[in-house]
Amino acid sequence: GFPSVQRPIFLFVGHVIPRKGLPLLLKAGAILQERGYENYTLVVVGDGSQREELEAFCQEHHLSDRVHWAGRVNYDQIGSYFKNADVFVFPTQEDTWGVVTLEAMLLGKPILCSKGAGTSELVIDGENGYVFAPEAPEELAHLMQKFLDSPD
Repeated sequence: GFPSVQRPIFLFVGHVIPRKGLPLLLKAGAILQERGYENYTLVVVGDGSQREELEAFCQEHHLSDRVHWAGRVNYDQIGSYFKNADVFVFPTQEDTWGVVTLEAMLLGKPILCSKGAGTSELVIDGENGYVFAPEAPEELAHLMQKFLDSPD
């Protein structure tokens, strides 16, 4: 289960390696922090070579209490993370197809999806989510802020 968390919960599922774009999401978190937004949780499901460096980034930018590192999660348990999340974020720099995006969509979760993902074609802006440029943390922060400003 989850510790007591601040909603909304933004969920990242994937390897913690550069191509998957997690730094972009954390940078967006740092931008939100500067704007005074602290009322959310980011859950990271997955592990990888970049984790230590990114945990250090979180400490530097005062995000540690907001970012929950779930580590590797068995495939049969991932569903509960999806169900419990409010918004699914797929910040990948490039992925032909993201099965995780489809899973989130099947559960009716709004998606923040990078243009680097093939699945971004399935995201209808403002309807089931938003698409952003993979090199633009400000853009992602702005979209996350939409959910924080108007949770409905």
